[in-house]
Amino acid sequence: MSWITWFLITSIFLLVFFLIEGFEGLFVGMLLSLASSIAVAWLPFSYPFKVVLLCVILCVVYFGLRHWVAQSQSPGFSSWKNLSNNQSADESQKEFAVVVEAVDYSSGPGLRVMWQGQSWHAEVLEVPNFFEKGDCVEVVGRSGTSLKIVRIDS
Repeated sequence: MSWITWFLITSIFLLVFFLIEGFEGLFVGMLLSLASSIAVAWLPFSYPFKVVLLCVILCVVYFGLRHWVAQSQSPGFSSWKNLSNNQSADESQKEFAVVVEAVDYSSGPGLRVMWQGQSWHAEVLEVPNFFEKGDCVEVVGRSGTSLKIVRIDS
């Protein structure tokens, strides 16, 4: 009976992680569930207390991680989810990039921008879409591994 309870608790936790955080959060949830389950299982307490302790640990660590991610300035956490959801941002939250390469291929223009220290392929959303190296652009979204950009009105 004890293994099924452990399995159900961690499965519910993983489902919540997947629904709220998406596929990227599922891996973190699996590691967190496994580590918490192993740590709590080795404690010399009664079984009901272990179950409650496991639930408390999982919740505390989950909400602690969410708080840490919300406070993080890392582009992999704080800005990425906003870009993938194409949420509108006010002036203080806008993301900007600099054009590092503009190539005119026969199949269409190719554009690379430097955004938060990394080079990205970019898709221009409005016309005219001619850019020169060094132009500053606004990042308004992403599609897979490409950023969606617009020219900054100057």
